[in-house]
Amino acid sequence: MATHPLSVEVDDRNGRPEVGVVVKFLALAADSADSAKGARGMYVCAVQTSPCARYYSERGYSVNLALWQRTDSAGRAQAHVQFGVIAGPAAIGVSLQDSAGPLERVKYTTRPGALARVVATVPDTAVYVGRTYDLGAHAADRFGNARPELVTLADATPTVIHVSSSGQVTASGTGRGRVRMRSGDITDSAWVSVPPRGRLAAFGWAPGLSAVNQLVLINTDGSDPVLLATTPGVSGIALPLWTPDGNALVFEAATGGGSGQLNIIDMMGTQRVLLHAPGDFSESVEPAFSSSTWALYFFGTVDSTGQSGVFRARADGSGSTFIFPGVQPAPSPDGSHVAYVSDTLLMVRDMASGQVTVIAANPVLPRWSPKADLIAFVSFEPFQQVQIVRADGSGLRTITSGVSSFVVSWSPDGAWLAAAHWDGGLELIRVADGEQLPIPGTSHLTQPTWRPTQ
Repeated sequence: MATHPLSVEVDDRNGRPEVGVVVKFLALAADSADSAKGARGMYVCAVQTSPCARYYSERGYSVNLALWQRTDSAGRAQAHVQFGVIAGPAAIGVSLQDSAGPLERVKYTTRPGALARVVATVPDTAVYVGRTYDLGAHAADRFGNARPELVTLADATPTVIHVSSSGQVTASGTGRGRVRMRSGDITDSAWVSVPPRGRLAAFGWAPGLSAVNQLVLINTDGSDPVLLATTPGVSGIALPLWTPDGNALVFEAATGGGSGQLNIIDMMGTQRVLLHAPGDFSESVEPAFSSSTWALYFFGTVDSTGQSGVFRARADGSGSTFIFPGVQPAPSPDGSHVAYVSDTLLMVRDMASGQVTVIAANPVLPRWSPKADLIAFVSFEPFQQVQIVRADGSGLRTITSGVSSFVVSWSPDGAWLAAAHWDGGLELIRVADGEQLPIPGTSHLTQPTWRPTQ
Protein backbone atom coordinates (compact mmCIF):
# COMPACT_ATOMS: atom_id res chain seq x y z
CA MET A 1 0.00 0.00 0.00
CA ALA A 2 1.24 3.49 -0.80
CA THR A 3 2.16 5.62 2.23
CA HIS A 4 -0.38 8.35 1.51
CA PRO A 5 -3.78 8.14 -0.17
CA LEU A 6 -4.27 9.52 -3.65
CA SER A 7 -6.12 12.84 -3.22
CA VAL A 8 -8.02 14.65 -5.99
CA GLU A 9 -9.51 18.15 -5.66
CA VAL A 10 -12.35 19.25 -7.91
CA ASP A 11 -12.89 23.00 -8.40
CA ASP A 12 -15.34 24.92 -10.51
CA ARG A 13 -14.16 27.33 -13.19
CA ASN A 14 -13.80 30.05 -10.55
CA GLY A 15 -11.53 27.89 -8.39
CA ARG A 16 -14.16 27.12 -5.74
CA PRO A 17 -14.37 23.53 -4.39
CA GLU A 18 -17.10 21.35 -5.91
CA VAL A 19 -18.94 19.36 -3.23
CA GLY A 20 -20.63 15.97 -3.85
CA VAL A 21 -19.11 15.39 -7.28
CA VAL A 22 -18.47 11.69 -8.07
CA VAL A 23 -14.84 10.96 -8.92
CA LYS A 24 -13.94 7.63 -10.52
CA PHE A 25 -10.57 6.04 -9.73
CA LEU A 26 -9.56 3.18 -12.06
CA ALA A 27 -6.55 0.86 -11.86
CA LEU A 28 -5.41 0.79 -15.49
CA ALA A 29 -4.09 -2.34 -17.16
CA ALA A 30 -0.48 -2.27 -18.29
CA ASP A 31 0.13 -2.47 -22.03
CA SER A 32 1.51 -5.99 -21.53
CA ALA A 33 -1.45 -7.19 -19.43
CA ASP A 34 -4.76 -8.74 -20.35
CA SER A 35 -7.34 -6.07 -19.48
CA ALA A 36 -9.93 -8.79 -18.83
CA LYS A 37 -7.86 -10.22 -15.97
CA GLY A 38 -7.09 -8.83 -12.56
CA ALA A 39 -3.31 -8.41 -12.88
CA ARG A 40 -2.34 -4.72 -12.61
CA GLY A 41 0.63 -2.58 -11.71
CA MET A 42 -1.55 -0.68 -9.20
CA TYR A 43 -4.79 -1.33 -7.35
CA VAL A 44 -7.24 1.16 -5.83
CA CYS A 45 -9.81 1.00 -3.04
CA ALA A 46 -11.54 3.14 -0.38
CA VAL A 47 -9.34 4.81 2.24
CA GLN A 48 -10.90 2.75 5.03
CA THR A 49 -10.26 -0.50 3.10
CA SER A 50 -6.97 -2.34 3.41
CA PRO A 51 -5.54 -3.95 1.41
CA CYS A 52 -6.93 -3.28 -2.08
CA ALA A 53 -5.78 -6.70 -3.34
CA ARG A 54 -5.01 -10.10 -1.86
CA TYR A 55 -3.15 -12.80 -3.79
CA TYR A 56 -3.34 -16.37 -2.51
CA SER A 57 -1.88 -18.02 -5.60
CA GLU A 58 -1.46 -17.35 -9.31
CA ARG A 59 -5.08 -18.39 -9.85
CA GLY A 60 -6.57 -17.38 -6.52
CA TYR A 61 -6.87 -13.68 -5.71
CA SER A 62 -9.35 -10.92 -4.90
CA VAL A 63 -8.67 -7.44 -6.24
CA ASN A 64 -10.33 -4.04 -6.37
CA LEU A 65 -9.87 -2.25 -9.68
CA ALA A 66 -12.22 0.76 -9.38
CA LEU A 67 -13.64 3.19 -6.83
CA TRP A 68 -16.35 5.88 -7.06
CA GLN A 69 -15.94 8.58 -4.39
CA ARG A 70 -17.86 11.82 -3.76
CA THR A 71 -15.93 15.00 -3.02
CA ASP A 72 -16.15 16.35 0.55
CA SER A 73 -16.72 19.90 1.74
CA ALA A 74 -13.23 20.82 0.57
CA GLY A 75 -13.92 19.40 -2.91
CA ARG A 76 -11.57 16.47 -2.28
CA ALA A 77 -11.96 12.73 -3.01
CA GLN A 78 -9.41 10.24 -1.73
CA ALA A 79 -8.48 6.65 -2.53
CA HIS A 80 -6.00 4.14 -1.21
CA VAL A 81 -3.62 2.86 -3.87
CA GLN A 82 -1.64 -0.39 -3.65
CA PHE A 83 1.31 -1.45 -5.74
CA GLY A 84 0.39 -4.49 -7.81
CA VAL A 85 1.86 -7.61 -9.40
CA ILE A 86 3.15 -6.27 -12.75
CA ALA A 87 6.45 -4.43 -12.44
CA GLY A 88 7.08 -1.33 -14.53
CA PRO A 89 5.12 1.82 -15.37
CA ALA A 90 1.66 1.84 -13.80
CA ALA A 91 -1.19 4.32 -13.54
CA ILE A 92 -4.45 5.15 -11.81
CA GLY A 93 -6.97 6.77 -14.12
CA VAL A 94 -9.03 9.63 -12.66
CA SER A 95 -12.21 11.02 -14.21
CA LEU A 96 -15.48 12.69 -13.26
CA GLN A 97 -18.53 10.48 -13.57
CA ASP A 98 -20.74 13.11 -15.20
CA SER A 99 -18.05 14.73 -17.31
CA ALA A 100 -17.03 14.05 -20.89
CA GLY A 101 -13.55 15.32 -20.12
CA PRO A 102 -10.38 13.25 -20.66
CA LEU A 103 -9.15 10.53 -18.33
CA GLU A 104 -6.26 11.87 -16.27
CA ARG A 105 -3.46 9.47 -15.41
CA VAL A 106 -1.61 9.48 -12.10
CA LYS A 107 1.63 7.67 -12.87
CA TYR A 108 3.59 5.26 -10.65
CA THR A 109 6.44 2.80 -11.05
CA THR A 110 5.98 -0.67 -9.56
CA ARG A 111 9.25 -2.43 -8.75
CA PRO A 112 9.81 -6.23 -8.68
CA GLY A 113 9.48 -8.04 -5.38
CA ALA A 114 12.11 -10.20 -3.71
CA LEU A 115 13.80 -13.07 -5.56
CA ALA A 116 11.43 -16.02 -5.45
CA ARG A 117 11.59 -17.87 -8.77
CA VAL A 118 13.73 -18.80 -11.71
CA VAL A 119 11.68 -18.85 -14.89
CA ALA A 120 12.20 -19.41 -18.60
CA THR A 121 10.62 -17.62 -21.53
CA VAL A 122 10.29 -21.07 -23.11
CA PRO A 123 9.56 -23.35 -20.13
CA ASP A 124 8.44 -26.35 -22.19
CA THR A 125 8.63 -26.92 -25.93
CA ALA A 126 9.56 -29.48 -28.58
CA VAL A 127 12.28 -29.39 -31.23
CA TYR A 128 13.93 -31.87 -33.54
CA VAL A 129 17.54 -33.03 -33.24
CA GLY A 130 19.92 -30.32 -34.44
CA ARG A 131 17.55 -27.44 -33.71
CA THR A 132 18.46 -24.61 -31.30
CA TYR A 133 16.30 -22.16 -29.37
CA ASP A 134 16.77 -19.46 -26.73
CA LEU A 135 15.65 -20.59 -23.27
CA GLY A 136 15.26 -17.02 -21.96
CA ALA A 137 16.01 -17.94 -18.33
CA HIS A 138 15.89 -15.14 -15.74
CA ALA A 139 15.46 -14.52 -12.04
CA ALA A 140 12.02 -13.29 -10.98
CA ASP A 141 9.81 -12.37 -8.05
CA ARG A 142 6.86 -14.56 -7.11
CA PHE A 143 4.72 -12.96 -9.80
CA GLY A 144 7.27 -13.55 -12.57
CA ASN A 145 8.66 -10.01 -12.81
CA ALA A 146 12.29 -10.11 -13.95
CA ARG A 147 15.06 -9.40 -11.45
CA PRO A 148 18.75 -8.69 -12.12
CA GLU A 149 20.29 -11.69 -10.33
CA LEU A 150 22.49 -14.04 -12.35
CA VAL A 151 21.00 -17.37 -13.48
CA THR A 152 23.24 -20.40 -14.05
CA LEU A 153 22.17 -23.28 -16.29
CA ALA A 154 23.15 -26.96 -16.36
CA ASP A 155 22.34 -29.91 -18.62
CA ALA A 156 20.33 -32.43 -16.60
CA THR A 157 19.99 -34.71 -19.65
CA PRO A 158 23.25 -34.35 -21.62
CA THR A 159 22.37 -37.17 -24.04
CA VAL A 160 19.28 -35.23 -25.16
CA ILE A 161 20.25 -31.52 -25.08
CA HIS A 162 23.18 -29.17 -24.70
CA VAL A 163 22.80 -25.76 -23.01
CA SER A 164 25.27 -22.95 -23.66
CA SER A 165 26.23 -20.33 -21.07
CA SER A 166 24.19 -17.79 -23.05
CA GLY A 167 21.01 -19.87 -22.68
CA GLN A 168 20.90 -21.48 -26.13
CA VAL A 169 19.45 -25.01 -26.02
CA THR A 170 20.50 -27.43 -28.77
CA ALA A 171 18.77 -30.80 -29.22
CA SER A 172 21.29 -33.62 -29.63
CA GLY A 173 19.26 -36.81 -29.15
CA THR A 174 15.64 -37.98 -28.91
CA GLY A 175 14.04 -38.00 -25.47
CA ARG A 176 12.81 -35.63 -22.79
CA GLY A 177 15.36 -32.93 -22.03
CA ARG A 178 15.65 -30.99 -18.77
CA VAL A 179 17.59 -27.82 -17.97
CA ARG A 180 18.44 -27.00 -14.35
CA MET A 181 18.14 -23.28 -13.61
CA ARG A 182 19.58 -21.70 -10.45
CA SER A 183 19.72 -18.20 -8.99
CA GLY A 184 21.00 -17.96 -5.42
CA ASP A 185 19.18 -20.65 -3.46
CA ILE A 186 16.28 -20.80 -5.93
CA THR A 187 16.16 -23.66 -8.47
CA ASP A 188 13.72 -24.78 -11.14
CA SER A 189 13.66 -26.73 -14.40
CA ALA A 190 12.76 -26.11 -18.02
CA TRP A 191 11.77 -28.94 -20.31
CA VAL A 192 11.96 -29.85 -23.98
CA SER A 193 10.71 -32.83 -25.97
CA VAL A 194 13.06 -33.99 -28.72
CA PRO A 195 10.86 -36.34 -30.76
CA PRO A 196 11.58 -38.50 -33.78
CA ARG A 197 10.55 -36.81 -37.00
CA GLY A 198 7.10 -37.65 -38.26
CA ARG A 199 3.67 -36.43 -39.22
CA LEU A 200 0.48 -37.17 -37.29
CA ALA A 201 -3.19 -36.90 -38.06
CA ALA A 202 -5.57 -36.34 -35.14
CA PHE A 203 -9.15 -35.38 -34.35
CA GLY A 204 -10.15 -32.17 -32.54
CA TRP A 205 -8.71 -28.71 -33.20
CA ALA A 206 -5.37 -26.93 -33.08
CA PRO A 207 -4.36 -23.28 -32.36
CA GLY A 208 -4.85 -21.02 -35.36
CA LEU A 209 -7.42 -23.30 -36.96
CA SER A 210 -10.98 -22.07 -36.74
CA ALA A 211 -13.37 -24.98 -36.49
CA VAL A 212 -14.05 -27.58 -33.82
CA ASN A 213 -14.19 -31.28 -34.77
CA GLN A 214 -11.45 -31.27 -37.34
CA LEU A 215 -9.06 -33.69 -38.92
CA VAL A 216 -5.72 -31.98 -38.28
CA LEU A 217 -2.27 -32.78 -39.62
CA ILE A 218 0.65 -31.82 -37.38
CA ASN A 219 4.33 -32.61 -37.02
CA THR A 220 5.55 -34.64 -34.07
CA ASP A 221 7.20 -31.49 -32.67
CA GLY A 222 3.85 -29.63 -32.77
CA SER A 223 4.75 -27.50 -35.78
CA ASP A 224 2.92 -26.90 -39.05
CA PRO A 225 -0.70 -27.70 -38.07
CA VAL A 226 -2.94 -28.01 -41.13
CA LEU A 227 -6.71 -28.37 -41.23
CA LEU A 228 -7.51 -31.22 -43.57
CA ALA A 229 -11.28 -31.45 -43.07
CA THR A 230 -14.10 -30.51 -40.71
CA THR A 231 -16.15 -33.48 -39.55
CA PRO A 232 -18.29 -34.37 -36.54
CA GLY A 233 -17.13 -37.98 -36.71
CA VAL A 234 -19.59 -40.35 -35.08
CA SER A 235 -20.55 -39.07 -31.62
CA GLY A 236 -17.13 -37.54 -31.15
CA ILE A 237 -15.22 -40.47 -32.66
CA ALA A 238 -13.45 -40.26 -36.01
CA LEU A 239 -10.63 -42.83 -35.57
CA PRO A 240 -8.54 -41.45 -38.45
CA LEU A 241 -6.35 -44.08 -40.09
CA TRP A 242 -3.65 -43.66 -42.73
CA THR A 243 -3.76 -45.79 -45.82
CA PRO A 244 -0.66 -48.02 -45.95
CA ASP A 245 1.07 -45.68 -48.43
CA GLY A 246 0.40 -42.61 -46.28
CA ASN A 247 -1.30 -40.72 -49.12
CA ALA A 248 -4.81 -40.56 -47.64
CA LEU A 249 -6.79 -40.84 -44.42
CA VAL A 250 -9.76 -43.05 -43.71
CA PHE A 251 -12.10 -41.90 -40.94
CA GLU A 252 -15.52 -42.53 -39.48
CA ALA A 253 -18.28 -40.19 -40.61
CA ALA A 254 -21.89 -39.77 -39.51
CA THR A 255 -24.71 -40.57 -41.92
CA GLY A 256 -28.32 -39.55 -41.95
CA GLY A 257 -29.54 -43.15 -42.02
CA GLY A 258 -27.77 -44.27 -38.85
CA SER A 259 -25.46 -46.79 -40.53
CA GLY A 260 -21.71 -46.78 -40.07
CA GLN A 261 -19.68 -45.14 -42.84
CA LEU A 262 -16.01 -44.69 -43.68
CA ASN A 263 -14.82 -41.72 -45.72
CA ILE A 264 -11.44 -41.31 -47.35
CA ILE A 265 -9.65 -38.00 -47.92
CA ASP A 266 -6.37 -37.29 -49.70
CA MET A 267 -3.81 -34.65 -48.76
CA MET A 268 -5.41 -32.14 -51.16
CA GLY A 269 -8.69 -32.36 -49.21
CA THR A 270 -10.59 -34.39 -51.79
CA GLN A 271 -13.06 -36.54 -49.89
CA ARG A 272 -15.42 -39.38 -50.82
CA VAL A 273 -17.30 -42.26 -49.21
CA LEU A 274 -15.11 -45.36 -49.06
CA LEU A 275 -17.44 -47.86 -47.45
CA HIS A 276 -20.90 -48.22 -45.92
CA ALA A 277 -20.66 -50.74 -43.11
CA PRO A 278 -22.99 -53.71 -43.60
CA GLY A 279 -26.12 -53.65 -41.48
CA ASP A 280 -28.14 -50.89 -39.90
CA PHE A 281 -25.52 -49.83 -37.38
CA SER A 282 -24.71 -46.44 -35.85
CA GLU A 283 -21.80 -47.66 -33.74
CA SER A 284 -18.10 -47.22 -34.46
CA VAL A 285 -16.83 -48.99 -37.58
CA GLU A 286 -13.35 -49.41 -36.03
CA PRO A 287 -11.25 -49.56 -39.22
CA ALA A 288 -7.74 -51.04 -39.51
CA PHE A 289 -5.48 -51.87 -42.47
CA SER A 290 -3.21 -54.80 -43.09
CA SER A 291 -0.23 -52.84 -44.39
CA SER A 292 1.27 -55.35 -46.82
CA THR A 293 -1.97 -56.77 -48.24
CA TRP A 294 -3.90 -53.47 -48.16
CA ALA A 295 -6.94 -55.33 -46.82
CA LEU A 296 -9.36 -53.18 -44.79
CA TYR A 297 -10.81 -54.71 -41.62
CA PHE A 298 -13.77 -53.21 -39.78
CA PHE A 299 -16.78 -53.93 -37.57
CA GLY A 300 -20.29 -54.42 -38.96
CA THR A 301 -23.39 -56.61 -38.92
CA VAL A 302 -24.70 -59.33 -41.21
CA ASP A 303 -27.97 -58.08 -42.68
CA SER A 304 -29.64 -61.45 -43.05
CA THR A 305 -28.87 -62.73 -39.54
CA GLY A 306 -28.15 -59.62 -37.53
CA GLN A 307 -24.90 -61.18 -36.36
CA SER A 308 -22.16 -58.63 -35.73
CA GLY A 309 -18.46 -59.08 -36.11
CA VAL A 310 -15.28 -58.52 -38.06
CA PHE A 311 -15.45 -57.86 -41.80
CA ARG A 312 -12.73 -57.64 -44.43
CA ALA A 313 -12.85 -55.61 -47.64
CA ARG A 314 -10.52 -54.51 -50.39
CA ALA A 315 -8.65 -51.23 -49.93
CA ASP A 316 -11.17 -49.51 -52.24
CA GLY A 317 -14.02 -50.53 -49.93
CA SER A 318 -15.44 -53.22 -52.21
CA GLY A 319 -15.96 -56.91 -51.50
CA SER A 320 -17.00 -56.74 -47.84
CA THR A 321 -16.99 -60.22 -46.30
CA PHE A 322 -17.93 -61.34 -42.81
CA ILE A 323 -15.03 -63.26 -41.20
CA PHE A 324 -15.79 -64.05 -37.56
CA PRO A 325 -17.57 -62.62 -34.48
CA GLY A 326 -15.73 -59.95 -32.52
CA VAL A 327 -15.02 -56.23 -32.43
CA GLN A 328 -12.10 -53.83 -32.90
CA PRO A 329 -10.06 -55.86 -35.41
CA ALA A 330 -6.30 -55.28 -35.85
CA PRO A 331 -4.62 -57.34 -38.57
CA SER A 332 -0.92 -58.15 -38.50
CA PRO A 333 1.06 -56.37 -41.24
CA ASP A 334 0.91 -59.43 -43.52
CA GLY A 335 -2.69 -60.29 -42.65
CA SER A 336 -1.81 -63.78 -41.38
CA HIS A 337 -3.20 -63.03 -37.90
CA VAL A 338 -5.89 -60.71 -36.58
CA ALA A 339 -6.05 -59.34 -33.05
CA TYR A 340 -9.54 -58.43 -31.88
CA VAL A 341 -11.70 -58.03 -28.78
CA SER A 342 -14.30 -60.48 -27.54
CA ASP A 343 -16.00 -60.34 -24.14
CA THR A 344 -13.36 -57.96 -22.70
CA LEU A 345 -10.54 -60.26 -23.81
CA LEU A 346 -7.83 -59.62 -26.38
CA MET A 347 -7.72 -62.50 -28.85
CA VAL A 348 -5.40 -63.35 -31.73
CA ARG A 349 -6.73 -65.50 -34.56
CA ASP A 350 -4.48 -67.45 -36.94
CA MET A 351 -6.29 -66.83 -40.22
CA ALA A 352 -4.94 -70.03 -41.84
CA SER A 353 -5.82 -72.48 -39.09
CA GLY A 354 -8.59 -70.59 -37.30
CA GLN A 355 -6.85 -71.16 -33.98
CA VAL A 356 -7.61 -68.46 -31.39
CA THR A 357 -5.34 -67.45 -28.48
CA VAL A 358 -6.37 -65.29 -25.53
CA ILE A 359 -3.46 -62.94 -24.77
CA ALA A 360 -4.72 -60.13 -22.46
CA ALA A 361 -7.74 -58.71 -20.64
CA ASN A 362 -9.66 -55.41 -20.74
CA PRO A 363 -8.29 -54.15 -24.09
CA VAL A 364 -9.53 -51.36 -26.32
CA LEU A 365 -8.55 -50.89 -29.98
CA PRO A 366 -5.46 -53.12 -30.27
CA ARG A 367 -2.84 -52.14 -32.86
CA TRP A 368 -0.18 -54.44 -34.31
CA SER A 369 3.37 -53.08 -34.54
CA PRO A 370 4.96 -52.55 -37.97
CA LYS A 371 7.51 -55.26 -37.11
CA ALA A 372 4.70 -57.69 -36.25
CA ASP A 373 6.34 -58.51 -32.90
CA LEU A 374 4.06 -56.63 -30.49
CA ILE A 375 0.46 -55.58 -30.05
CA ALA A 376 -0.31 -52.30 -28.28
CA PHE A 377 -3.64 -51.41 -26.71
CA VAL A 378 -5.26 -49.29 -24.02
CA SER A 379 -6.44 -51.22 -20.98
CA PHE A 380 -9.40 -49.68 -19.15
CA GLU A 381 -8.90 -51.65 -15.91
CA PRO A 382 -7.92 -50.63 -13.30
CA PHE A 383 -7.41 -47.33 -15.17
CA GLN A 384 -6.59 -46.23 -18.69
CA GLN A 385 -3.06 -47.37 -19.41
CA VAL A 386 -1.09 -48.29 -22.52
CA GLN A 387 0.07 -51.91 -22.58
CA ILE A 388 2.01 -54.03 -25.04
CA VAL A 389 2.11 -57.80 -25.41
CA ARG A 390 3.52 -60.37 -27.83
CA ALA A 391 1.15 -62.24 -30.10
CA ASP A 392 1.48 -65.39 -27.97
CA GLY A 393 0.45 -63.54 -24.81
CA SER A 394 3.94 -63.32 -23.31
CA GLY A 395 5.76 -60.17 -22.22
CA LEU A 396 2.69 -58.19 -21.17
CA ARG A 397 3.76 -54.87 -19.66
CA THR A 398 2.40 -51.39 -19.03
CA ILE A 399 4.43 -48.61 -20.63
CA THR A 400 2.42 -45.58 -19.44
CA SER A 401 -0.77 -44.60 -17.62
CA GLY A 402 -3.25 -41.76 -17.78
CA VAL A 403 -4.26 -41.65 -21.45
CA SER A 404 -7.46 -39.81 -22.32
CA SER A 405 -8.62 -41.75 -25.38
CA PHE A 406 -8.51 -45.41 -26.30
CA VAL A 407 -6.35 -44.83 -29.37
CA VAL A 408 -2.65 -45.54 -29.83
CA SER A 409 -0.67 -45.51 -33.05
CA TRP A 410 2.75 -46.98 -33.85
CA SER A 411 5.62 -45.04 -35.40
CA PRO A 412 6.80 -46.52 -38.73
CA ASP A 413 9.90 -48.01 -37.06
CA GLY A 414 7.94 -49.53 -34.16
CA ALA A 415 9.98 -47.66 -31.53
CA TRP A 416 7.29 -45.16 -30.45
CA LEU A 417 3.57 -44.89 -29.84
CA ALA A 418 1.41 -41.78 -30.23
CA ALA A 419 -1.40 -41.29 -27.72
CA ALA A 420 -3.52 -38.57 -26.09
CA HIS A 421 -2.69 -37.77 -22.46
CA TRP A 422 -5.31 -37.44 -19.72
CA ASP A 423 -4.19 -33.87 -18.93
CA GLY A 424 -4.76 -32.88 -22.55
CA GLY A 425 -2.56 -33.01 -25.61
CA LEU A 426 -0.82 -35.60 -27.70
CA GLU A 427 2.31 -37.35 -26.55
CA LEU A 428 4.84 -39.80 -27.92
CA ILE A 429 5.75 -42.81 -25.79
CA ARG A 430 9.01 -44.68 -26.26
CA VAL A 431 8.25 -48.40 -26.20
CA ALA A 432 11.63 -49.40 -24.79
CA ASP A 433 11.38 -47.46 -21.54
CA GLY A 434 8.00 -45.65 -21.46
CA GLU A 435 9.49 -42.15 -21.70
CA GLN A 436 6.78 -39.64 -22.59
CA LEU A 437 7.29 -36.66 -24.90
CA PRO A 438 4.44 -34.12 -24.71
CA ILE A 439 3.74 -32.35 -28.01
CA PRO A 440 3.03 -28.60 -27.61
CA GLY A 441 0.04 -27.04 -29.34
CA THR A 442 -2.04 -30.24 -29.21
CA SER A 443 -4.08 -29.76 -26.03
CA HIS A 444 -7.38 -30.20 -27.92
CA LEU A 445 -6.33 -33.07 -30.17
CA THR A 446 -7.00 -36.76 -29.64
CA GLN A 447 -7.18 -40.07 -31.57
CA PRO A 448 -3.74 -39.72 -33.21
CA THR A 449 -2.51 -41.78 -36.14
CA TRP A 450 1.14 -41.79 -37.25
CA ARG A 451 1.80 -41.37 -40.96
CA PRO A 452 3.74 -44.23 -42.58
CA THR A 453 7.22 -43.38 -43.85
CA GLN A 454 7.07 -41.46 -47.12
